[in-house]
Amino acid sequence: MNNSWTISELERTDDKLTVRVETDLDASALHTFQASGQMLADSDAKTFIYIIEDDSSFTYIRFPAGSWEALQSVRDDLPVVLELMAQNKEAVQLELTGFWTEIDYLVDNIEGNTNYGDEMMKAVEKAFNRNES
Repeated sequence: MNNSWTISELERTDDKLTVRVETDLDASALHTFQASGQMLADSDAKTFIYIIEDDSSFTYIRFPAGSWEALQSVRDDLPVVLELMAQNKEAVQLELTGFWTEIDYLVDNIEGNTNYGDEMMKAVEKAFNRNES
């Protein structure tokens, strides 16, 4: 079974950027996830998606357009740590390897590219300060 969770909070400290999601799983299931180092773009939903996985499924961590400016403003190439909140509110942390490399790749590909749709292109350019006039 594949899950899809949307980030609910971003928090920057001196040494990392923590993104949080609420899940309906118990902590033991959350401990099985691994970072894939891969991201996708969902242009219809104006969302970047980081993929985490376990032995049997992929799970999509959704970063909607509303979070992009906050991501860009706290960037500094800090490690990005996903905090998965279990049903019992226990937190399980997972570093999202390759996060900034993947963001840069997506932004570079979407910038000026109407194949992603005008709305997605403009949202990316605005959030990541590209092609401002």
